[in-house]
Amino acid sequence: MNVSVVMATYNGKKYIRQQIESVVKQLSVNDELLISDDGSSDGTKVIIQEYVNRYRNIKMIDGPGKGVIENFSNAIPKLTKDIVFICDQDDIWHENKVEIIKKTFEEKENINVVLHDAKVCDEDGNISSNETIFEKRKAKHGILRNIIFTTYYGCCMALRREYAVSLLPFPKKVLYDQYIGNCAEVDRCTLFVTKALILHREHNKNWSKKQDLIDRIKIRVNMIKGIRYYLKGK
Repeated sequence: MNVSVVMATYNGKKYIRQQIESVVKQLSVNDELLISDDGSSDGTKVIIQEYVNRYRNIKMIDGPGKGVIENFSNAIPKLTKDIVFICDQDDIWHENKVEIIKKTFEEKENINVVLHDAKVCDEDGNISSNETIFEKRKAKHGILRNIIFTTYYGCCMALRREYAVSLLPFPKKVLYDQYIGNCAEVDRCTLFVTKALILHREHNKNWSKKQDLIDRIKIRVNMIKGIRYYLKGK
């Protein structure tokens, strides 16, 4: 069982080298890291190209320039391996993440989506909270529960490739990770791994930090529409 890691980037120069290093050391020559850059202007692409030149299993493509949701939606069909790991540009993976998630998929043939826990760190990579993401979000299964208070973070997700492709294209105005999670809840094919396998970096540029109350209400309304969209296609 081989893995594809898909990373969506945009002006991530400050952290991306540390993230790529934490990922590539876990990949075999038969795995792949696909980085889709959405038009960075800060030198991010220069750094990525350095790694493309060094490693045969790292590739870079141009994203559609329409934001992170469509960037992932555009990149996922280009992946070729069995398991898809979704990757942010500014986190830090623990050394055993790929091994643990691969083993989980190998042992649980009926599972299509695996979600693992994470610790939160600050801009400098220092752990900034005693609570893990699962503890903070009070991780639970259930569609309604995850519409109201989601457990699903894309940076903590891995999917079987066939299932990931079956969910495309992601509906517009719906957060792709919450959409994946709730579709998997509908299909009862998701599993939580309670080990914290990454440091999730929180800083002022995080998209989620910029949402106000109106944005959060719109997200939940659009998620309900997204689930209806998925059910109509089944």
